[in-house]
Amino acid sequence: MPIKVYEYKNCSTCKKALQYLDKKNVRYEKLPIVDTPPSQKELKQMLDYLKSSGKTFKNLFNTSGEQY
Repeated sequence: MPIKVYEYKNCSTCKKALQYLDKKNVRYEKLPIVDTPPSQKELKQMLDYLKSSGKTFKNLFNTSGEQY
């Protein structure tokens, strides 16, 4: 089952992440975050994972981005 990767096509970090996944042969489904944003349930799951791994909200989103 592929993982979902929400991406912004002009984001260099997104491109690097996808390159990393390609090198590791990880199956993923690219979803344009602007056109297909994650559901509330998915956001909660992401935030729960971040908390459990000692990361913060800023590790999930580019809070300095123009559309943020």
